Amino acid sequence: MSDDHIPAPPACGSRALAPDTLVTVTPGHLAGPGDPDAGLAEFFEDCPGWKRYRPNDETSVAVHEQLTARIELDHEATTGPRWTIASYESPVGELDWRATFCTRTPVEVVMAAARHLSAALNSFSATASDELLWGRHPRREAILQAVAAGDPPWQEYQPAQEFIRPDHTGGIRTQESGAHHPASAVEVTLWAGPRGYAAARWQAQFTRNTPSMLITAALDEVVQPLPATRLMKQVPAPNLTQVRTQARHPRRAAAAVRGRHTSPGAHALRPGSTESAIRQAKRRP
Repeated sequence: MSDDHIPAPPACGSRALAPDTLVTVTPGHLAGPGDPDAGLAEFFEDCPGWKRYRPNDETSVAVHEQLTARIELDHEATTGPRWTIASYESPVGELDWRATFCTRTPVEVVMAAARHLSAALNSFSATASDELLWGRHPRREAILQAVAAGDPPWQEYQPAQEFIRPDHTGGIRTQESGAHHPASAVEVTLWAGPRGYAAARWQAQFTRNTPSMLITAALDEVVQPLPATRLMKQVPAPNLTQVRTQARHPRRAAAAVRGRHTSPGAHALRPGSTESAIRQAKRRP
C-alpha cells in the first residue's frame, strides 16, 4: 500500500544540532540504519558460540558452532540486502530459511532477530529451542499477537494480508507461497519508514520456513520501538520530519555504542523474542 499521497507532518527533530552530535532518536524504527560494524561487534561480544570469518574485504560472516546457521554483513552494499541471516538443513545441506534486511534497516531490527536466533541455538534443550523459534501459535496468529501490543492497534488491510501502524510508518505483509515453491520464496515482508516518503522505507524479507518467533522479534522493534542512539548525520533527512532528536550528555554518550538502543538492557532479548533452535550456516546464504 503506497502512502505517497499522505503529507508529511511538521518536523519534530532539531535541525540545529551539529552533524557529529550523538543524539537519542525516538522512535527507533525511524532512526536510520546506524553503524552495522558496531552492531556486529556487539553481537560477538554478547552472544557465545559464533565465529567470525572475513572471506573478502566486503563481507563479514558469523557462523555458529553448529555450522547450520550464519549471519552475513555486506559492508559495501548500496542496494539489495546488507544483512542476511540463513539456516541450512545440515552443515552441507540445502537452505532451510533466509531473512534479508536492506541497507536502510536499523541495526537494532537486525540484531533483534540475530540475538533471538543465537539464544535459541544456545538453548539448553531441543524443546526449549523449538519453543523459542516457533512459540505455541501458527505464524499468522503470532503476528496478530505482536501487532495487538501496539497502542493504538494496527490496522488490517485485505486482501493484501497486511497490518499497518496507525501512523503509517510501518507494516507487515504476508503471502503464502505454497509447498511447491522453493525454500527461498519470500512470504513475509516487514517495512518501515517516514510517512509520505515511500521511497525512503526499509524492509526485511523472510522466506517460507523462517521461524515465526524470529519474525516477531524483528516486528517488535516496529510495534514497540525503543529510542536509538545515532550521530545526527546518520538520521536520514526524510526521517527528521517525524522523529524527536535529543543531544546526549557527553559522558553518557561515551558509553553508548553507535546504533544501540539507549534504554538500559535494550540490547538483551525481550521476553517472547529470546531463543530459538535452528541450525547454522557455513559458507553461503
